[in-house]
Amino acid sequence: MVAIESRLSKAKFAFAKVFETLIPIFMKSDFGYKLDDALLIERALEGAKNGEFDPLGELSIMVFRPHQSCVVMGQSVKVAQAVDQEACRLDGIPIWQRPSGGESVFISANMMIVSYSILSKRLPPSKMVFSLTLASIIKALQSLAMKGVEHRGISDLAVEDRKILGCAIYRNKNMLIFHAVINVEESSQVIAKYLLHPQKEPDYRLSRKHEDFVSSLKREGFEGTYGALNNALKEYLYQDLPLLLEI
Repeated sequence: MVAIESRLSKAKFAFAKVFETLIPIFMKSDFGYKLDDALLIERALEGAKNGEFDPLGELSIMVFRPHQSCVVMGQSVKVAQAVDQEACRLDGIPIWQRPSGGESVFISANMMIVSYSILSKRLPPSKMVFSLTLASIIKALQSLAMKGVEHRGISDLAVEDRKILGCAIYRNKNMLIFHAVINVEESSQVIAKYLLHPQKEPDYRLSRKHEDFVSSLKREGFEGTYGALNNALKEYLYQDLPLLLEI
């Protein structure tokens, strides 16, 4: 395992730690979660279990482009109700499960993922986490001339009622894990091939099919590169997220 660790900032009552995984470490779970943030999740779970974290709180952030296609289900999702298992089998698409809540998502190299963990004895409310994080992502997109992005539902970003980002949280006594998936240029038809209609949906979806509900940054006019998006997300998230340790 190789990782880079650096101190990000030291706020009034907080200290933030940021790392990027260069070699993925796979979680040991029934569904074999193998995205690049598996190490971040393992460290958070272990730190919370053993109480091994800085008394002022720790924040670990990753922004990355997935290296393969897969389906990732929320913690309580039943595979038969969420995933077209035969389509996944025929195309060699693995099905994994994450510790956070929410519905299922198709992941591919045409997307960008934001993942972070907080270890603290004073965790921020979930509503604050969603609000602050999504506002930070909107600012990053605006810095790249992406307009019209709005916070919709509990935890989505959308352009004209078409979803471009979904996110979820997992939390326990001393730990919070946040995941967000940004659809940069994946086709909604591809997503619909592997995912069934979700059991739960935000009000603004209005029962629309994936093809009619899901959009992408590129489809909505984004002209930036993956590298520029990665850098902008890091800039604003590193700047804004330490506020979550100051509650």
